[in-house]
Amino acid sequence: MDQETIAPEDESLLDNVRKIVGGVATLVALIVPVLIIRKLVKTIEQSDKYKAVENALS
Repeated sequence: MDQETIAPEDESLLDNVRKIVGGVATLVALIVPVLIIRKLVKTIEQSDKYKAVENALS
């Protein structure tokens, strides 16, 4: 959409929606990798090779 076609009273609403969407996208970009890494670590810790190495080191 061009800025000329947006009514002046709707412009602030559009800016607010953009800020909300940007905030949600930022939160997702921060939280999703943490969740994926935690799941990966948990999977690795439950593997047989990890347990064998852990037993050998202790």
